[in-house]
Amino acid sequence: MWSRKSAYSFVSDSYDTLVKLWDTRSLKASLYDLQGHEDRVLCVDWSIEQLILSGEADNSLKMFSFK
Repeated sequence: MWSRKSAYSFVSDSYDTLVKLWDTRSLKASLYDLQGHEDRVLCVDWSIEQLILSGEADNSLKMFSFK
Protein backbone atom coordinates (compact mmCIF):
# COMPACT_ATOMS: atom_id res chain seq x y z
CA MET A 1 0.00 0.00 0.00
CA TRP A 2 1.30 3.44 -0.91
CA SER A 3 1.88 6.19 1.63
CA ARG A 4 -0.69 8.98 1.61
CA LYS A 5 2.03 11.61 2.23
CA SER A 6 5.00 10.46 0.19
CA ALA A 7 4.93 9.52 -3.48
CA TYR A 8 8.05 7.40 -2.90
CA SER A 9 7.05 5.23 0.08
CA PHE A 10 5.02 2.05 0.29
CA VAL A 11 4.65 -1.04 2.49
CA SER A 12 4.45 -4.63 1.36
CA ASP A 13 3.41 -7.91 2.94
CA SER A 14 4.70 -11.38 2.16
CA TYR A 15 4.58 -15.06 2.98
CA ASP A 16 7.97 -14.81 4.76
CA THR A 17 6.26 -13.21 7.84
CA LEU A 18 7.67 -9.72 7.17
CA VAL A 19 6.08 -6.37 6.48
CA LYS A 20 8.52 -4.12 4.65
CA LEU A 21 8.72 -0.37 4.23
CA TRP A 22 10.19 0.70 0.89
CA ASP A 23 11.38 3.83 -0.90
CA THR A 24 11.07 3.65 -4.69
CA ARG A 25 14.22 5.74 -5.12
CA SER A 26 16.28 2.86 -3.71
CA LEU A 27 14.75 -0.60 -4.24
CA LYS A 28 17.90 -2.65 -3.61
CA ALA A 29 16.80 -3.18 -0.01
CA SER A 30 13.82 -2.21 2.11
CA LEU A 31 14.16 0.69 4.54
CA TYR A 32 12.68 -1.33 7.40
CA ASP A 33 11.66 -4.94 7.98
CA LEU A 34 8.79 -5.00 10.47
CA GLN A 35 8.83 -8.27 12.38
CA GLY A 36 6.34 -9.86 14.73
CA HIS A 37 4.24 -12.23 12.65
CA GLU A 38 4.60 -15.99 12.97
CA ASP A 39 2.67 -16.95 9.84
CA ARG A 40 2.25 -15.63 6.28
CA VAL A 41 1.25 -11.96 6.11
CA LEU A 42 -1.75 -11.65 3.80
CA CYS A 43 -2.78 -7.99 4.04
CA VAL A 44 -1.43 -4.60 5.01
CA ASP A 45 -3.01 -1.17 5.50
CA TRP A 46 -1.33 2.23 5.79
CA SER A 47 -4.36 4.53 5.78
CA ILE A 48 -3.13 6.37 8.89
CA GLU A 49 0.36 7.78 8.33
CA GLN A 50 1.85 6.79 11.73
CA LEU A 51 0.25 3.35 11.85
CA ILE A 52 0.72 0.23 9.74
CA LEU A 53 -1.74 -2.63 10.26
CA SER A 54 -1.12 -6.12 8.95
CA GLY A 55 -2.97 -9.40 9.09
CA GLU A 56 -1.61 -12.91 8.93
CA ALA A 57 -2.95 -16.27 7.86
CA ASP A 58 -3.94 -17.30 11.40
CA ASN A 59 -6.39 -14.34 11.57
CA SER A 60 -4.28 -12.23 13.92
CA LEU A 61 -3.47 -8.55 13.42
CA LYS A 62 -0.35 -6.58 14.22
CA MET A 63 0.03 -2.82 14.60
CA PHE A 64 3.28 -1.02 13.93
CA SER A 65 3.48 2.62 14.98
CA PHE A 66 6.22 5.13 14.24
CA LYS A 67 6.89 8.85 13.95
